[in-house]
Amino acid sequence: MEQALSALGGAVQGVHPFVIYLAGINALTFILFAIDYAIARYNQDEDTGLMDGRILTLFAVAGGALGMLLALMIFTRNHMNKHNIAWWFSAIVFLIVWVLVVLVWAGVIVVDLEPGASFNAPVIVALGAYLLAINVITFAVFLPGQEEGD
Repeated sequence: MEQALSALGGAVQGVHPFVIYLAGINALTFILFAIDYAIARYNQDEDTGLMDGRILTLFAVAGGALGMLLALMIFTRNHMNKHNIAWWFSAIVFLIVWVLVVLVWAGVIVVDLEPGASFNAPVIVALGAYLLAINVITFAVFLPGQEEGD
């Protein structure tokens, strides 16, 4: 057991703890969604799973939005319906929030909260382009008039 732990420690040596946290919370979120989905499929009812949906959504808030979105894409096969649309929306919103958090952490976006601070024009343009792109993608995914093929 000690040998396995020391090998794991060597594998993550030099990796920032924040990156390890994000990888771990995303893996945990994916696994919990997979277990919940398997139990719901076994019960033949989409409303009966292992956990309450609010608890699973808290994992996305804590940083597991990518794991949540991947689980939804794999296990629901991009099938949105009235039972899982809130999870899709939550995953997308929290993924955007966590991408911005990581960009600030990495120094790509500089947040200057001092009085009299000026805006960084290239960052504002990049953020505007990002928001425009994500809105177009979201509109395409939730295209009005799309018929649900159950």
